[in-house]
Amino acid sequence: MIHPDIKLGDALDWQPTVQPGIDWAALAGDRAQGSTGLLRLARGARFPAQITAAAEGIYVVRGDLRIGVSRLRTGDWLGLPAGPIPDGQALLDSLLLITIAPQ
Repeated sequence: MIHPDIKLGDALDWQPTVQPGIDWAALAGDRAQGSTGLLRLARGARFPAQITAAAEGIYVVRGDLRIGVSRLRTGDWLGLPAGPIPDGQALLDSLLLITIAPQ
């Protein structure tokens, strides 16, 4: 029997976001506890600037993307406080590990 907190990579529940070419798979947590998930971006996918209610961490598992004026590649980490997040674009197919602080 698989432990209930294990998420197998080939069985993740990928959900499309409102942005074309961007999918989300929740891994753990909720708004009260904070959450962790994966964001999958197709090459060229864009996301708009936005305002977040909680701090976020972004780790680039694989890929290459621009967030604001910063360029992030495989192995890079970006910590963002609650508030405005600049727009961005995936320059290659990318996979991001996202952590969201409790609200």
